[in-house]
Amino acid sequence: MNTLVTFSSSRQPISIPTPKCFVFMVLFFGSYHSGIGQEDSQNVSYLLVFDDSTLQESRSYLMDRDLDGDQLRDHISFRYTGGAHCCYKMAIKLSSLRDTLKFPFEMDGGFTYGIVDGSQPDRFEIDDYDQDGLPEIFMEISTYNGQTYPIEKKWNHRYGITSHHLIFAYQKGKLKLLDFDPLLHKKKRKKN
Repeated sequence: MNTLVTFSSSRQPISIPTPKCFVFMVLFFGSYHSGIGQEDSQNVSYLLVFDDSTLQESRSYLMDRDLDGDQLRDHISFRYTGGAHCCYKMAIKLSSLRDTLKFPFEMDGGFTYGIVDGSQPDRFEIDDYDQDGLPEIFMEISTYNGQTYPIEKKWNHRYGITSHHLIFAYQKGKLKLLDFDPLLHKKKRKKN
């Protein structure tokens, strides 16, 4: 099976073989640079083709996680707010709690396939950071296209955070949010 890909700026279709692949249509509205210093205001569309096994691996990154240590799978999900680099909002459903915990923090976009996975550990990663046997979630928040913007004051009051880097950790029967210093963490890991 072949798929025709049309770049609207050139109107030239390109044939791409796509056996056992997923195909997505991505539209970029607004400006793009033509490469010679000029900016053209046109709608540009690209047809992106992804290998099924790589997509499945990316999706499974969030699966089968036990964040609260009760030997049952917890559910981590994201809502994409839209835009080329913006943003994901996380929700966590722990098997030990009734409600889904929804967080207002926005995490910068740009993940492969639009699925949050372990491909950008400087933005999001699931690992046992404190070596207690339970995985924690690391998340970089309040950035857009790699640039930081101020942490909302209401987040400081409600969650006690002051940093762009957070750890979501299950401690003493509750999911807690903690400020995190990734550079300090890397130094500690190197010593051990």
